[in-house]
Order: sequence, then structure tokens, then C-alpha cells
Amino acid sequence: MKVVCCARHEAAFLPCAGLLALVSLCGTAAGQATFTRIQSLDEHNRWTRVTGISADGMKVVGRSMTDKGNFEGFVWSNGAGAETVGTLLHNTSAAEAISGDGTMVVGSSGRHSFQRTEAFKWTQDEKIESLGIQSSMSTAYGASHDGRVIVGQYDEYPEQAFRMDASGMTNLGDLGGGRASARDVSANGATIAGWSDVNFDRTEAFVWTAQTGMTGLGTLGGSASYAWAISPDGGTVVGSSRLDAAFEDGHAFMWNADEGLVDLGAMDDLFSVAWDVSEGGKVVVGEAFSAPFGPTRAFIWDRQNGMVDLNEYARGVLRLSIDGWQLQSAKAVSDDGMYIAGDGLSPEGEYAGWVIRVPTPGTVVVMGAALAMMRRRR
Repeated sequence: MKVVCCARHEAAFLPCAGLLALVSLCGTAAGQATFTRIQSLDEHNRWTRVTGISADGMKVVGRSMTDKGNFEGFVWSNGAGAETVGTLLHNTSAAEAISGDGTMVVGSSGRHSFQRTEAFKWTQDEKIESLGIQSSMSTAYGASHDGRVIVGQYDEYPEQAFRMDASGMTNLGDLGGGRASARDVSANGATIAGWSDVNFDRTEAFVWTAQTGMTGLGTLGGSASYAWAISPDGGTVVGSSRLDAAFEDGHAFMWNADEGLVDLGAMDDLFSVAWDVSEGGKVVVGEAFSAPFGPTRAFIWDRQNGMVDLNEYARGVLRLSIDGWQLQSAKAVSDDGMYIAGDGLSPEGEYAGWVIRVPTPGTVVVMGAALAMMRRRR
């Protein structure tokens, strides 16, 4: 497997008069950027984590604290707010993903005890429903655009990757190490990404199709790589990979059939992970450490600009009022790259979810021009 290591792009920039002029010039043509806080299921608005977004960016899912002090999966939209997906026979659940069309949520719910989880699907009409997997531990991590294909893992150890559709459940196998997990699926349900053990000391990200079976994607030089998402068209996989045996943390990567694994770098040469990718691999989002053992920073990546701190991008380029916020992790991106959802610390110190809408098509042009200007001034 070919490994391509790209040079690390400069990630941060500071506002300046020229940059603000560029943003103002673009803002008229491209529309207004917005920042929206995702309200939790708790009236005190405590603790919300984001896991997924619909194709059009209109719905977001995740996990939230409730008024009872437990945690439940939710589906959120700007008009309706947050709605719980409920639970299965116990008081905890987690929404892991939403179908592209926004009609189905998938995840897991605690059953009998916190040591048992059961994969579920949820729709507005049918509400929460078990997938019926005969296992003490199961979780659904991804769904196709129409929700007809669901992927995930079952069993506690070794984990097994599955694909489920109207005809039943298929075990996807593994890369030789006996353990695998399916984490995301393309819009048409044909291509699946995840990770699998190769042997007792090596784990690789994989791509699976019915025609080829499971194919390992290699690593960036270390002993493990993990795929967390696949683009809607099925051509791009993103995740994280260790770089070498001595460096246990790693870098975010992007994979496609032409380039193999591409190292997306990391802020301050530390750890990074890519959580999601838009159509055609155009926009990647994730998080990176800003200091050893310190908080993470959400990032946005594209080929023109490389990895950019989303906090600085939101303040300096989009000119959003996010004073007091720490955008720590960008977890999901809409198919067109216009909506980014994630979580971090609110001005009140609560862990909270958020959605940013970026204008198009001018945003990328402005970001590139702003970065170029700052580099010339150094």
C-alpha cells in the first residue's frame, strides 16, 4: 500500500485589517456564516456530545444529559430543538449516526446493566427499536442515505463487524486477527469503512465491498490505523494512524484508491484524528491536541489550505461571535461541506454541542487568501 506523507500546513492565523477586508468583500456574495449552540435534553443545558449530521446539515445527533441525570441519545434541528430517542429497557442510550436523509438514527442503548448494550434504530414514527442482534454487546455506528443499510459491531471480545439490510445481518469478517468494527457506510450502502486486527500486534483501517471483501489500508508507519468515516460517494476514508513504534499517538489521515494513505498532519506536530469527510473528500473535520495532555482544538482541512484551527477560522475569517467558546472537536460535516457540527466548552464551562454554517462558494477562497497574506507578512 502506497503511503503519501504531505508536508504539514500552517494551521493558525491572526485577524488583520487585510484579512477582515477580504472577509467583508466575500461576505456580501457568499452569505452569512452562523454559529448555533445545540441545546441539551437537560433544562440546565448540561453536557452534550455530538456524533453525526444529516447530508443537508439540518439535523444533528449525539448524546446528552437529561433532567433525570442520565444520558440519552438525541436528534436535534434548529427549529425543533433536541428530542430524545429514548432507551431500551434501561436508562441510557447513545445516538451514533443519522441517515443522510435525516429520517433514521442509529446507536446503542444500555440493557439490564451498563455492561450490556443493544444496537437500535430510531425513526420519528416508530421510535426506538432493537436491531435484534443476539449478543450481549452491540452498537450501530453508521447508516446509508435512506437508512436501509446499517453497520456496526457486536460481541464484546472479539468484536465482530456487521452489515444489516432487509435480508438480514452479514458478518464482514476480519483481516486475520479475529477482531473488527464497521464504523461508517457510503450513501448507497455498498462501501463500508472501519478497522480490524491483522494479528496480535497490528490493526488496520479497512474498506469493504461485496465484490472485494475486506481490504486493509495499511498505516502511516506505526502499528495501527483506524477508519472513522467514509465519504458519501464511498471514495474517501478518513481516520487516524500511528506514525511509528515509538510514537503511540498519531496523525489524521485521508485515503483514496489513487493516493493511498495521506498524512493530514497535526497542529504543533502533536496528535490529530479525522472524524468525518464531505462528498468527494473535499472537506475533512476532526480534532488535534494543542499541547501534551492539554485540550484539543477542532480543525477543518482541505487541499488548498491544509489543517486549520476551527477556532481561529471561525473568529478571524468567518467573524463569528464565539467569545468564551473552546471548539474542541469537529465531529461531523454535511455532504457539501457547508455545515460542521461538533462540541467543546461553552462560555459557562459546560460541555456543549454546536453547528457552524460556512458560506459558499467564497469561504475557501477567502481562507486561502487570508492564509497567504499572513504567510507573506512573516
